[in-house]
Amino acid sequence: MKTIQIKAAWNGHSDCLSCGIRQSALFSDIPEDQFADFHRQVDDLEFPKDAAIFHQGDSAEYVFTLRTGLIKIVLLAPNGEERTLRVIQPGALAGLDAITTGRYGHTAVALGAVKVCRLPISLIKDLDAKLPALHKRLMEKWTEALHESESWFAELNTGTAEQRLARFLIKLSQQDGGVTTAHLFRRDEMGSMLGVTLETISRRLSTLKKDGVIQMATSQSPTVTITNMAALKKMAGD
Repeated sequence: MKTIQIKAAWNGHSDCLSCGIRQSALFSDIPEDQFADFHRQVDDLEFPKDAAIFHQGDSAEYVFTLRTGLIKIVLLAPNGEERTLRVIQPGALAGLDAITTGRYGHTAVALGAVKVCRLPISLIKDLDAKLPALHKRLMEKWTEALHESESWFAELNTGTAEQRLARFLIKLSQQDGGVTTAHLFRRDEMGSMLGVTLETISRRLSTLKKDGVIQMATSQSPTVTITNMAALKKMAGD
């Protein structure tokens, strides 16, 4: 992963009122007349692929709302082994646990170019005390993050290799202009996450491509196009 200086990532202050993901983000319930002061404290940042948005163990002053792209949440074990806990998509929060602990409990890494809003924890605590609706929304986001972590392990570590890979692709699928794509990790990393070998991942992807379920530019392509979602869901057991 790469460390990026915040100064290089900064694009200015966010226009929260007109943000396309406002309704799915933490501050969707804030009245419009309170946004004038609010959005001046929220920074618009952009990170390249493999950049770390924050590092496990670092002192935390901010949480981040993902606007575009994908971010993987990684836990670093004492022996140095990295384990991906989940992948978050636009509208989700990263670093939420730091509100109570004061430190990041994991590392957040951009899977591709991403845009995020950086929110001061002090701002969240201040608004939390003033707006009961925000406290409720905060608890909902916390619950969503916990549920996603639990389902990530449950769905991707049970069943056959075919089922695990199908669930993985469905979880990471995104639609854009009627085209459904899914971002892929390195094949060895995918194998570690799904509890199967690198060779198994490569074979299963080749089979999905041969059967017309996905399209890949090359065998090591970082993304796939899902051409038959119904078949993929059937493989996943949905």
